[in-house]
Amino acid sequence: MRNLRTVVSICLASCHPIEIWWGPDYLREPGYKLRGVEGEIKQVLSNLLANAIDAFYGDAGTIRIRTRFIDGHVRLLVADTGRGIPPQALARIWEPFFTTKESLGTGLSLWVTREILTKHKARLRLRTSIGPHRHGTTFVIDFPIREQSPSFEPSHSGEAAATIA
Repeated sequence: MRNLRTVVSICLASCHPIEIWWGPDYLREPGYKLRGVEGEIKQVLSNLLANAIDAFYGDAGTIRIRTRFIDGHVRLLVADTGRGIPPQALARIWEPFFTTKESLGTGLSLWVTREILTKHKARLRLRTSIGPHRHGTTFVIDFPIREQSPSFEPSHSGEAAATIA
């Protein structure tokens, strides 16, 4: 994906003040390519970032984005320090038109995200916590790699963080 930083910047442009820290962007390494349609992968990232921003409900918080090579896959992690997903909603978040945002949400972003990732043969995992001292949600996506150069060492990771105050 050539424009990870651009997608993140667009999604976070409405959040002020904001601080973004970028580590190396390993999704731009020339040694491999993800399997899939770039626009759809950007849609997945955009959906996850929009949901992370909404999870703050106007409060301060942090969104962390990491990329890493693990076992022949590219791992993309999107984590937020929002309020987390309550158990009654967690059972339904993948259903089309289910939303916790009342009139503000369509309830399609996570359903679309899962459909795109299934099409791309990516594995999606979710961790969430609603505890008073430790809360937030983490989406972990493992994408298969299409190409990898023999000289490329898959031991790198990249990280980006956005703090919304």
